[in-house]
Amino acid sequence: MRKIEIFDTSLRDWAQTAGVNMTPEVKIEIAKKIDELWIPMIEAWFAISSIWDQQAIRTISEEVSARVYSLSRLMEWDINVSHDVLSESTNRWIHTFIWTSPMHRNYKLHKTKAEILEDIDRYVSYARNKFNSSSDAIMFSPEDALRTENDFLFQTIETAIKAWANQINIPDTVWFSQPMEIWVLMKDLVNSYPWADFSVHTHNDLWNAVANSLAAAYNWANIIQWTIPPAYWERAWNADLIQVLMNIIKRPDIYDFDLGNKLDMKKVSDLVMFISNSIWKRVSDNHPIIWSDVFKHSSWIHQDWTSKNKTTYEIISPEEIWYKIEQSFILTNQSWRSWLNNAIVVYFGVQLTSDTLNEVFTKFKEISSTNSGVIVTMDDIREILLDSWVNLKRNIYINDYSITIDTVHSKASIELTHDWEVVTALSNWVGPVDAIYNAIIDALGMSDLNLIDFNISALSSSPSSEAKVSIKVESDWRIYEEFWVDKDIVKASINAFVNCLDRVSGK
Repeated sequence: MRKIEIFDTSLRDWAQTAGVNMTPEVKIEIAKKIDELWIPMIEAWFAISSIWDQQAIRTISEEVSARVYSLSRLMEWDINVSHDVLSESTNRWIHTFIWTSPMHRNYKLHKTKAEILEDIDRYVSYARNKFNSSSDAIMFSPEDALRTENDFLFQTIETAIKAWANQINIPDTVWFSQPMEIWVLMKDLVNSYPWADFSVHTHNDLWNAVANSLAAAYNWANIIQWTIPPAYWERAWNADLIQVLMNIIKRPDIYDFDLGNKLDMKKVSDLVMFISNSIWKRVSDNHPIIWSDVFKHSSWIHQDWTSKNKTTYEIISPEEIWYKIEQSFILTNQSWRSWLNNAIVVYFGVQLTSDTLNEVFTKFKEISSTNSGVIVTMDDIREILLDSWVNLKRNIYINDYSITIDTVHSKASIELTHDWEVVTALSNWVGPVDAIYNAIIDALGMSDLNLIDFNISALSSSPSSEAKVSIKVESDWRIYEEFWVDKDIVKASINAFVNCLDRVSGK
């Protein structure tokens, strides 16, 4: 079994993600969360960028157990700043790079190959002398390596190794390479320089980042660079840490790697949610491995068999990453009788007779098959059941509500019927949804529940599109998920929330 080390470049590459702006405080808190995952190497960012980035790198190096790298161009000024911010730390590493491809040589550096090799020799040696030569790592990257001529690429790497770089990173800077190219290149490099540690840094415009990372690791790269969703890099992401790790975990017959026995995958979901809330960037519902649609099914064949045994169509369980999910009631015109019956039993606690189920199923198929674009909700199923004279219990009814908004606060009032008793409440909050949600919670006396996710999405690009509001509530260690569709976002938010609390109160 061969050891593979994780080099997390989230804090550096995230800062280059369009729409993401992280303060030093946010970077520090995220670094601590990443460290809890037991990731051994963290690239904390580019020290030369600003005094604020220097502050973040310095603090991170003092407060995490992982090895902390500062990024630096192959220039004396950059190397000095990286050294200075880490000078008081025993946790001191540097990652330095220079551009090597013809495009970068001609249009960015305006330097010849000979001049670039001279810079590598001079400044890698300078970094080695500046840092502790016996313990600190000097990582060198020939940027845009996969568009660099092969013979010159090897020259740059050999020059860096002779100047005492002990880690060599191969960046596929513009997401250009294919898995076979990475596979062959890594094999040649490891055979040529077996005493160096090799890393790969891949990107995803052609959707090959994970495949390229795995190809490199398979052929003896022993450091993989990646980032953690939901932020990635400008354009189309780096390799996704969780996807690469899960490939290795699920296929030990192919990837006989030691990831370190401290790696805690059960912290993944909490980490992703923490990052999402910190940088205001959500993970898409269908993101592989870590988000909701991975564990939902629409095909009746898939629904039927996963209700019997999840492993028929799910090779990853939400428990593996500690993802909190209710097996949501996905009902489409592809759903079949057994899945509809399962949804009715779980959601309403009602067991239908065979004849009633057939009647309800016929009405359900009519709605789902003749109304294009319409999402079938459990409230639609409630109406079908009532129309079929099925007796349903509901604990909470909305009687009336009002919301007023001024320049400072939103004020909300609610009147509900809860177990045949009318209850009311008032609430002042910053936003209208916060105000009405808090009024509902106060009226029902359900302050112990935890709203763990809230999401609004338009169902089309039309300005008059309906909105889908999805919520996830945790109560007494159980997850409840609801959604509502309406052109009125506030109305959709209220109905989704009340439906969720109705189910909570009925348990």
